[in-house]
Amino acid sequence: MGFYQGSVLYECARCHERFSVDAEPEKCPNCHAEAGLEKHKAQLPFPMMAFGGLLATALLMALVGFWVGIGDSPEQHDVPHWKNNGVP
Repeated sequence: MGFYQGSVLYECARCHERFSVDAEPEKCPNCHAEAGLEKHKAQLPFPMMAFGGLLATALLMALVGFWVGIGDSPEQHDVPHWKNNGVP
């Protein structure tokens, strides 16, 4: 069955048939099961997934930069950074 504006797409848990109706379905039109009719969850659109990937990459880069910055902190050196500036 086709999906048209204003209807909700349902999926039968028994026969996995997807169908659209305007009201709450009472039974599956294919196998006539009365239980296990669930609203079909659509996949995320590609732009949303791409933006999520971009945010995850930015977060990963920030964490790597933070880790590198901590590894090069002046507290780990023997000579404090204000004494090691080339001035005798």
